[in-house]
Parts: sequence; structure tokens; C-alpha cells
Amino acid sequence: MKNSEVLQIHASNLRLLQPQIEQIEDIAQLQSVIADAIARKYFRPEEERQLQQWFSEFLKIRKQLWHIIEDIQLFLNDDLSTIDDTQWPFCILGYCAICLLVRMDFLLVKRLATHSLAQRKLNEASSEFDYPRKQFSEVFYSVASLRKAVKLYEIMQLVHRNRATLNRFGNDTLVGEFAGELNHYETYLDPSKKKFFNLYFNYRWYYLRRKAVIVTQFVFFWLLETAGRIVSELHDRWTPKRVTQTVRDQLADILKPGDILLTKHQGALTNLFLPGFWPHAALYVGAIHQHPELQISDKARDHWFGTRCVLEALKDGVHFSAPA
Repeated sequence: MKNSEVLQIHASNLRLLQPQIEQIEDIAQLQSVIADAIARKYFRPEEERQLQQWFSEFLKIRKQLWHIIEDIQLFLNDDLSTIDDTQWPFCILGYCAICLLVRMDFLLVKRLATHSLAQRKLNEASSEFDYPRKQFSEVFYSVASLRKAVKLYEIMQLVHRNRATLNRFGNDTLVGEFAGELNHYETYLDPSKKKFFNLYFNYRWYYLRRKAVIVTQFVFFWLLETAGRIVSELHDRWTPKRVTQTVRDQLADILKPGDILLTKHQGALTNLFLPGFWPHAALYVGAIHQHPELQISDKARDHWFGTRCVLEALKDGVHFSAPA
């Protein structure tokens, strides 16, 4: 594809994206929704959907801007100081796309998702709008990354040093309108070092807070799991079992694969924490030799053999087991 064709495509894409960005910047109603959710400390389903729908559109536009930037990078030298006249039009479009990207990221991080409740909600995956989890964290990291900030500063310095050269493209048929609006696009950037470091430390605090929550949850669930395993081992070992061998033999004559067994371990301490009289259920599947017509994998055969004819969920997972 010729350089002129690439420039024409990306210039057209930038023109189409700008009204979409302006539309997505209308966040007054969404800010009100978030404020209500913060006040009650949770999002209602309709509010959550509204926020996810907006964020989905935000991510789509952001992805298109990144596509333009990454595609334009292929036409530029790695060393920006060696750019020639044929590459300046690409530099102009790429710089405008970067400015729009920063504009969007600041909109999200500085104006919309400033509270932890909104940040956590935006970090959740959405199956309805088809985006994965941790998307807010990615955007936040992007605007607070020291490496990316240094790179952006280098690009801003390059544009500043070559302003006269860039102004000559004001009448270019492909990028003239963008070259003439460079000063306007630059208003979306915030070159203040003080403000950047405030943003950087805000991100570090956000990152540490998230890690602390994750560690706390991990420890909490580990304690619950450990306590549950300990409790599951505590039961009355002295009272004789009511299901004798005679009872098991009688059951073997009437049970058919697919039958459901409801059970209760008399004297088990876990019975105190489980509702109902029958706290456990198991699926009778029969012995493996009762299913000659099934194509059973070697992996299944390693667990389903001998007298094992019951499938049940135990404390360490789902297993084939023999009747107790």
C-alpha cells in the first residue's frame, strides 16, 4: 500500500473518531449515576449496565486510536531525530492520535473513575459487552507509566523543535487540517511534571491498595478453607455406622446408574453448619464394568475402577468413590 493511501485511511479514521470522542465525553449523567452508587456503596444492575456500556464504547475508540498509532510507527524511524520530509505527515497524524488518546485516558482516570467503587466495577469483565477484566488498571497504568511519559515528552520536544517544518504541511491535501490544528490538539496534553508525578503516585497507591485487597482476600479464603478442612475431619468415631454391609448389599440390588443418594454423616461436626437434615448428595454411576458401551478415557479409568461406583463432591474435589 502506498504512503499516500495509508495517510488517507488514517486521516479519515481520525476525522470519524473525533465526534465519537466528543459524544463519549458527555459524562454528566454517568457521573451522577456513580455518585448515587458511591452514596449507597454499590451499583444497581441498571447502573452497572449503563457504566459498562459506556466503558465498552470507550475501549473500542481507544483501541482504534492505538491501531492508528501502531500502524503509523511502521512508517517512522526508531530514531525520531532522523525523520525526513516524507515521514513528517505520518508524524503529524500519529501525534494527533496520541493527543486524542491522552485526552480519553485523562477523561477516565481524572474525571470519571476517581473513586475506588467505580474503579473496581470498571475492572470487572463484562460478558455482555465482551471485554476482559482489569481494563481500568491498564488505562491507569498507561497514563501513569514513567517510561511512556518520557517517550511522550520526547515526542512533544520533537514537535516543538520542528514546528516551522510541520507548519509547511498546513496546505497538504492529506494532513493539512491536522497540521493546522496541532496547537489545539496539544491542549489535551498535560506537560506539567508536578501533575504527572501526582498522577504517578496516585497510581502507585491504587496499585498497592489493590494488592492489599487481593492478599487480604487470599488469606481470608485460605483461613476459611483450612478451618473447613479441619472441621470436616471432626466427627463421632465411636458410634457404630447405621449403614451396615447388609444395607449396602440390599442397595446394590436396587440401585441403577443415575440414581441420586442423599446422605448424612451422623455425628459429623459439619452438620452444625449445613442446612437441612440431608446435607450431602452423591450420584450413583455404577461400576465401570456396567458400562461396556461407553468409550471411557484412560484418564477416567485411572479414577473409576473396582468398587468405585459413586460420584460425589468432597472437601478435596469431585471423586469417584466406593459406598461408605
